[in-house]
Amino acid sequence: MKKIIFLFFACFVCVIGVYAQAKLKVRTIGTEFETTYGSCSISIDYPESDNAVFNKAVNSKFLALLKKLGENSEDLEMKAQKVEDATTMDYFIKDVAEEVGRKVNDEWAEAMAEDSVDSLMCSHDLLIKLIVDKPLYLCFSVIDYGYYGGAHGFTSYLPLIVRKSDGKIIDNVFRKDKVGQLYNYLKKNFYRNDFGGLQMADIDKNDWKTKAEFAEALRDYGSFSEPDLAWIDGKNVYIQYQQYEIVPYAYGAPVVELPLRIAMPYLTSEVKALLNGSKKAVKWRSSKGLKKGAKRRRR
Repeated sequence: MKKIIFLFFACFVCVIGVYAQAKLKVRTIGTEFETTYGSCSISIDYPESDNAVFNKAVNSKFLALLKKLGENSEDLEMKAQKVEDATTMDYFIKDVAEEVGRKVNDEWAEAMAEDSVDSLMCSHDLLIKLIVDKPLYLCFSVIDYGYYGGAHGFTSYLPLIVRKSDGKIIDNVFRKDKVGQLYNYLKKNFYRNDFGGLQMADIDKNDWKTKAEFAEALRDYGSFSEPDLAWIDGKNVYIQYQQYEIVPYAYGAPVVELPLRIAMPYLTSEVKALLNGSKKAVKWRSSKGLKKGAKRRRR
């Protein structure tokens, strides 16, 4: 009986330990490399945890994104093997920025020599920004911008949900067997002038004129993509679309706010566990705070 009680208590302590995870320390590291015709800038919100498994997993993901930016050169591959923390990552991103900046410069110099253009510069910028920090998970936005001539540059957006316990990237936010139903729900409601209760992250809830314009743009464009990129914050699921994906370039990269009451049936079990666990953690912290306050008052 004592063993059972001990095991139960140990499990309880472990659960509370997970729930009680505080916000992680984040060190912003970055660099810029400029040349005559082109440049590259990189900025990363680098989380620092006491969990070695988490650190290794997140570090690996960030390195993969950076090596892709540098087109996985052998030189960068060798240097990446030495990256273990924020300090060594800081050195590495300087190497990436230099390599990308030089390549951009060479390509642009060649283009200008052919076209006799001498007043423009091209650039490639990468920003990995922490946007959500909850007890059980983090969310990052990877913003990758490139300009190589023409009327404007192009920006891509990649949201990342990272589990704090092991640093795993949650790739599948929506159930594969339900994503078609969610697609139909979004399409049906976005083609209504009132948006059917949905919300765009960059449009004020009471700005009905802009909402109506956006709805009209969707109808005129005649296209809507199934959701595949998203992040969470405990209240909503945010679905990220890219420039040109569902509306013209002038409308930017739309973000759809989907309230959890609507989103829950479409979410994977992994995402639901993060949401429910974080909610319980907040309640546990609140009750703990109230008890401490009560003790202080009794004194």
